[in-house]
Amino acid sequence: MSTQDHDPGRKVTRKVNGPVTTPNRFVEQTGTANQVQVVGTQNDPVYGVIETTTRNDQDYASITIDGIAWVESGAAVSDGDDVISDNQGRAITDPATGAVTACVAGKALGAASGAGQVIGVLLGRYKIKR
Repeated sequence: MSTQDHDPGRKVTRKVNGPVTTPNRFVEQTGTANQVQVVGTQNDPVYGVIETTTRNDQDYASITIDGIAWVESGAAVSDGDDVISDNQGRAITDPATGAVTACVAGKALGAASGAGQVIGVLLGRYKIKR
């Protein structure tokens, strides 16, 4: 990981729904105004990235919603891959099969050889219909 892998653009402050104990995870909106939670279902639409550690339920947190954020990988990722969220808010390569629509969270700006590594992701939420 290098400094050019990280250039957060806009950030917003949101309450977290449930505790957050791991940084660098994708978050999604909860349906309650101004609340987010770590993505819990693979391929759910991503709102942004929480890069801070340990937030208790209903604590405020800074959420990066555009730019380049650091995100933990959930599997091997190649530089330039479109990434989606796994069921723990980690970046994985869009499998390009199965789902009718992929909720792409962004583009990997680095490579990970497996789960647990932190890579830069250029955030850009869009859907690919198959």
